[in-house]
Amino acid sequence: MSVTSEITRLYGVRSDIFTAITNKGVTVPSGSQLDDCPTLIGQISGGSPAPSLPAKTLRLRFVDGVTPTFTKGTGVQVTSSPNVWDWTYDNTDWRRALIGINGLVSVDSAGDTSGVINMANLFYGCSTLNSVCLFDTSDVMDMGSMFNYCKALTIVPPFDTSSVTNMSSIFANCMSLYTIPTFSTGSVTNMNSMFYGCENLQSIPLLNTSSVTDMNSMFYLCNALTSIPLLNTQSVTDMNYMFYMCISLRSVPQFDTSNVTTMSHMFEENYYLTTVPLFDTSSVSDMSYFCNNCNALTSIPLFDTSSVDNMESAFAYCGAVQSGALALYQQASTQTNPPTYYTAAFEGCGAGTQTGYAELEQIPQSWGGLAE
Repeated sequence: MSVTSEITRLYGVRSDIFTAITNKGVTVPSGSQLDDCPTLIGQISGGSPAPSLPAKTLRLRFVDGVTPTFTKGTGVQVTSSPNVWDWTYDNTDWRRALIGINGLVSVDSAGDTSGVINMANLFYGCSTLNSVCLFDTSDVMDMGSMFNYCKALTIVPPFDTSSVTNMSSIFANCMSLYTIPTFSTGSVTNMNSMFYGCENLQSIPLLNTSSVTDMNSMFYLCNALTSIPLLNTQSVTDMNYMFYMCISLRSVPQFDTSNVTTMSHMFEENYYLTTVPLFDTSSVSDMSYFCNNCNALTSIPLFDTSSVDNMESAFAYCGAVQSGALALYQQASTQTNPPTYYTAAFEGCGAGTQTGYAELEQIPQSWGGLAE
């Protein structure tokens, strides 16, 4: 059993235990851990469990003293827990339903939420939300920005995402998130900015990305990510900013990029990346800032530039490069249709190595080289 799956299992167990304790009339304080369960269970005085929540209802816990204002649906305060409210929204479209609601700490339990098809921006901007229970998402098709800017969220349960087609920005700016479960993502076509700004995300599982066409900014500013699994990228056309400023990334696998048309800023400012695979770039038109300021890069593969129109700053300031810049320049500049834009393509590239500097002296200044 993998570490990720074990964490996911324990999260589900914790959520189930806390729900059972709450249903016995005992308040589970925000931030409680499994270690607190014996004390909480000891507070149970007996009696029958509370009835299940109504359909399309979430039990929400708020910061003490906060009286929430619901713009969609209705909220009923739970008598035994002043900071807990049962929120019901009898609608199949939950888009933006709880967006930015003040003081939300956790979603403790849920009624039957099957039938809801849209949860886009549901918890957008809920900056104090740190815990979410597992609820039925089997019919949901759109989860775009569902948890965007949930800065305190550390982990999410294994939601059923088998019907979801849009996961763009679902976890964007979740700065405390460190892992995710292996969601069913076979239907997802859009993962644009999915983990944008997840600066503490340490790993991701091997998601099914066979239908995804858009991975623009998918891992933008994922500062703690050191490696990436070999995702199926056979359908992807857009990889702009995909790994922008992933400053801990050491290597990337040989993705299928046969359908990719744009790779602008793809690896820009990846300070520890030493090599880049020889991707299929036969359909790529934009490689501007592709590896700009990749300080540790030691060589440049001879990419197919036959379709490339923009190479501006593609390998600028890759000072540790020892070889490859000259061959790529010679190929690109003499092909049938040379790039239209190539300013600073090799500015400072290889300047810190003897062989790299020698190549730079043979590349014209118009391309960022040193030759007159």
